[in-house]
Amino acid sequence: MAELEGSAPLDAWMDRAVRALEAGALRGVVRDIARTVRRRTQARMAAQVAPDGTPWEPRKAQDQTKGGTVRKRAAMMRGLRRARRLRIQAAGDRVAIGWRGRDGRIAALHHHGGRDRVVEDRPRTADYPARPLLGWTPEDVAAVRRALLQHLRT
Repeated sequence: MAELEGSAPLDAWMDRAVRALEAGALRGVVRDIARTVRRRTQARMAAQVAPDGTPWEPRKAQDQTKGGTVRKRAAMMRGLRRARRLRIQAAGDRVAIGWRGRDGRIAALHHHGGRDRVVEDRPRTADYPARPLLGWTPEDVAAVRRALLQHLRT
């Protein structure tokens, strides 16, 4: 049985259907599926919810007594959820969705949690709680099935 990157198994019939497609048709199917999953991931990030449905831990309250500027409480990961940063890489019958370079490092830190420098050339560090960004929900798998069925009908 084929697997979508991230351990979401395809049903046997879907696996056979994907293998039966020609290269050009397969490329379009894979690209549409990737866009569908990216949109769903962006919506989850905008709602600040992990793939398992649990809300992300909110930012810590800022202490104004320490000096400096206090950041306005705004939605987290606004930049990372932009389509130009949340990249799609489709090749053959596989698709990968994620970030590259500096965005990838920041996304991994937030996804897994950990300690990192607040500003790269300064010694001050901060602890970041895990806020899972990528993952499969049953609704994502259902959306992939619907996208594949839509392509098979046309």
